[in-house]
Amino acid sequence: MQTSPLVHHLTVQGRYNQAVPTYDLTVTNSAAATFSATGLSWFFGGAPTVGEGVDSIQFHTFLSAGDYLIDGVSLIDVPEPASVLPLAGALFLLRRRHDR
Repeated sequence: MQTSPLVHHLTVQGRYNQAVPTYDLTVTNSAAATFSATGLSWFFGGAPTVGEGVDSIQFHTFLSAGDYLIDGVSLIDVPEPASVLPLAGALFLLRRRHDR
């Protein structure tokens, strides 16, 4: 009989700034095996408005016993690489200027 919970990690990475918003799902199970689905575009109730993002994620048990626990949820807004480049360039120039 299982006495301690099996821990799985779920990552949702969205690209909501596109004309057709998409997202990727990655699940890492307790044995460290990774399963993923990429380029998904199905949203319950419709896709978010371009640039708006998602404001909720729901988990349903459907007809199962509902014997799972969700813990340690964190949401991180990761900027796109294109929006980070100007900042990185400015920091490089400031450092170069300071080194002189």
